[in-house]
Amino acid sequence: MSLTSSDLAAYGKDGYVFVPSLFSEKEVELLRQEAQKILAKGHPGVFFEKDGVTPRSIWNPQSYSDVFHRFVRHPRLVGAAMQLLNSPVYVFQMLLNYKAPFAGDVWWWHQDFPTYYADDGIASPRMVNCVLFVDEVNEFNGPLMLVPGSHLVDLGIPERTAQGTSYTARYSGDADVRRLVLENGLVAPKGPPGCVNFLHTNVLHGSTSNMSPWRRAIITLTYNSIDNIPTKQSDRGAAIVPSDSSPIQPLDDGCLRVEASKSGPQA
Repeated sequence: MSLTSSDLAAYGKDGYVFVPSLFSEKEVELLRQEAQKILAKGHPGVFFEKDGVTPRSIWNPQSYSDVFHRFVRHPRLVGAAMQLLNSPVYVFQMLLNYKAPFAGDVWWWHQDFPTYYADDGIASPRMVNCVLFVDEVNEFNGPLMLVPGSHLVDLGIPERTAQGTSYTARYSGDADVRRLVLENGLVAPKGPPGCVNFLHTNVLHGSTSNMSPWRRAIITLTYNSIDNIPTKQSDRGAAIVPSDSSPIQPLDDGCLRVEASKSGPQA
């Protein structure tokens, strides 16, 4: 896949570019099935909601799952990331975020880069989040909301807080969110499984709780430029931020076929 000049201009202006149906339903179903196997095995990379039972996130399954090992090397993702960063890239981190029906909790407003800078030793936001819709994302099941152009605004380094959820992060303050939303507006891209939203890591974003009967699962895969390698070991630990900064070599475009040859670690 190659992003167009219009895509690149939109990314520079708004901080994101949305690509509908970049992956097929069959390709996404392979990822769904693999994630269910991981949940069934109770891997330590699985985080839960406040009830301690409902899955909230699966962190970095590419480090032990062949399917996700192939996914992060898919040329449609790696190629776009290299275009956006004008550099070879490596996988900084990956997580699958669930919002279970009636139980998926809020992700409060935040920019990702302040965490990457303060806690992980990343000097520059030369990074891109590739957000894949694993389920259909609609207006009812907690779509990711974005503030266009907010990647150009420095909001400083917020303190770490759980913000009433089960996950601690550097969430943005209400006054900053109010100001930027009133100035720039809000968007919430929606669509079927397989859509991908390429996001600048400084875009202000968040999502509400899921009160609907439909699950909302997305994968956020973060690539970093090889010219932007961390200057220290992450304070968040290797389970959240792997230490491998080797440049990613893309596989062939059919690497997510069920019959694709094995190319990495097994779950």
